[in-house]
Amino acid sequence: MKKTLFLLSLMLLFVLSCGSKNETAAADGGEKPAEGQEKVLRVGTNPEFKPFEYVGEGGKTEGFDIDLMNMIGEELGYKIEWKTMAFDGLIPALKNNEIDAIIAGMSVTEERKAAVDFSDEYYISKFAYVRLKGDTSLNSIDDMKDKRLGAQLGTIQEQEAKKISEKTVVNEAITSLILELKNKNLDALVLEDVVASAYVSENPELEIFATKDMTDNGGTAIAFDKGKNPELIKQVNETIIKLKENGKYDELLKKYNLK
Repeated sequence: MKKTLFLLSLMLLFVLSCGSKNETAAADGGEKPAEGQEKVLRVGTNPEFKPFEYVGEGGKTEGFDIDLMNMIGEELGYKIEWKTMAFDGLIPALKNNEIDAIIAGMSVTEERKAAVDFSDEYYISKFAYVRLKGDTSLNSIDDMKDKRLGAQLGTIQEQEAKKISEKTVVNEAITSLILELKNKNLDALVLEDVVASAYVSENPELEIFATKDMTDNGGTAIAFDKGKNPELIKQVNETIIKLKENGKYDELLKKYNLK
């Protein structure tokens, strides 16, 4: 009797472990879930990049990227499981298998391409430079040399700010940088243009005084761990094209004032 119970226990553990494996294997590019089981894609984001991703009413993460990724998940049969974290922690989390993908207004750069694979680009932005309204000491990019510039940690805006001034200050949260500028602890901010427009609209004491094309960087794309998801990336790219062709992409652009 004891031997029979022991064998039954082993069989039960085997069945449970197989079920757990199948639920997560699809996102890792391995064995697909059994029929009827839900496919889950763990997606990392940083809700500090309005209108792409931000914390809305009731503490819910919202934005263009959030809606776009949810649409992609729906088209491909994935439930999107959102993970929020600091922007500079997203790629390490991807490499540590804590998440399966990143969508966070992330620009395609050669440095990032060494660590991750990107989907096709789905949005092109510019750099925007923000000052206190009426600060006529700042009228061009050249005027920012040796000024206290703020930028979000781990972004291409941080790299741009450091090219301009050695007095660059970085922070994980754009909201904190906005506050520092309003309190005159910073002279200007370097942000993505649509992000800058969103924050300026909410802070009338600020204004954009210059913009610049991101000539050294690509557009915005979804990131996946290097070499692990070629088929999923292909499906994502095909879905982005489909959403552009059926008008849903344009609807999102209008919804978040990106068009």
